[in-house]
Amino acid sequence: MGHKPGGLRAAEKLLAGAEEGQKRMLCFIEYKYEKMKSGKQFQLPEGRKKSFVEIISELNRKKLIGAGVLLYIGTVFIFSVVESFLHPETHIANNHLTVSFLDLIYFNFISILTIGYGDLAPTGIFRVLTVIEAMAGLAIYGLVISIITIKVMLPGKHTIVFSKYAYYCLDDHSFMIIYLNTATQFLTNVETSWYFKLGEDWKTLPPIKVPFITKSVQTFYLSFLPMKDIKPKLHYLDCLRVGISGSLGMSTYSTFVEYGLSDILIVPNRAELTAYDGFYQVDEFINTEKFQHYFHYHPKDAVKMASLI
Repeated sequence: MGHKPGGLRAAEKLLAGAEEGQKRMLCFIEYKYEKMKSGKQFQLPEGRKKSFVEIISELNRKKLIGAGVLLYIGTVFIFSVVESFLHPETHIANNHLTVSFLDLIYFNFISILTIGYGDLAPTGIFRVLTVIEAMAGLAIYGLVISIITIKVMLPGKHTIVFSKYAYYCLDDHSFMIIYLNTATQFLTNVETSWYFKLGEDWKTLPPIKVPFITKSVQTFYLSFLPMKDIKPKLHYLDCLRVGISGSLGMSTYSTFVEYGLSDILIVPNRAELTAYDGFYQVDEFINTEKFQHYFHYHPKDAVKMASLI
């Protein structure tokens, strides 16, 4: 068996080293991605849990203020109970020989509110407790004020309200939704995203953008397929989903609505709706039966899309 030339042996060693390096790199990449997949991002939770933001968003302003007051009272009560076991007569300088529990309540209220009238002065270990209590009071105050400020500045959850029904207009081969901006100002830079789940098709369409929507009732068209193309593919779980987002003053607002096939009425067009003057003079007509009738428009001869299955 002959010997290989030195150059050939060197090339083979170089090639083998390159292959080994490539294998190591592939192993490293696989290890890296396996490690990434072990994180919480890829782990199913034991159940759904509300986040702090979700809990806060469900509370109204009165409940938030009440919770803040209870936090103050609870903190004062806890400190008062602890101090009552630490011989308060020897740690609070005052003009009396004894310190009652009510005196402790008063002392802790003026401490947590950082008032400090001076009629009761802490000494010894009570100075440490007073500093801790004052810091807790500032934290509670900052938390409550920031949460209330956010609640005040954010638009209401139902700033936009929708009709109970969506519509499919035969003349235009379009879906139509009716909604009202209940705020006192225009919603600007509005984007409407939507799709109609037809059979197994979840195809979304490009969002529709408009500069603003006014305070009048909106009868909004969403162009789709002719009914002859929709009917053969209908499934009882099909639905129309619409999301709306925009700017309201200094805040961003978003909402959504879903209509099942039983909520989608088939109508010729929107001519009768657009002819109603109340949709353009909302503040004047909103509390009338006629306004309610047209906002939740349901013609007697209208067919529900669910009946076409």
